[in-house]
Amino acid sequence: MKYILEGDEKELGRVLREQRIRIGRGLIKITPISGTLVHEDYALKAIEAQVKELTDTLALKDGQIESLTSERDSLRARMTEMEASGSMPETDEKEVDMKDSKTLNITDSNNLPEDDSMSIDMDNVNPSVNTSGKKTTKKK
Repeated sequence: MKYILEGDEKELGRVLREQRIRIGRGLIKITPISGTLVHEDYALKAIEAQVKELTDTLALKDGQIESLTSERDSLRARMTEMEASGSMPETDEKEVDMKDSKTLNITDSNNLPEDDSMSIDMDNVNPSVNTSGKKTTKKK
């Protein structure tokens, strides 16, 4: 079993050295602990540390939000100023290195002779006629 010993440092040292406990005189307080029991002081210290850490993180995030908000507002003001003065470019013209450009030769490889062409009158097409040469059957 584990215990938490509380008291004056000198008195605790003497008790441990002399191997006797002075509980009745109020010099030492012994608290038995189990695996699930946490002393209130330790729990409070842990919670306070977590609260401080979260507060610091929150302050950092608030600072980031403020800086991003001010940056957004300044960019909006600059855009409004540019639109009002008419100095905003119509197109986005960027200079591109010639190394990045490629020349493509586009040729039509499907040159068909004129006598292969034919026209179809779509008004006189019968949808029930099979022109593919395959047998078709209707499912009932």
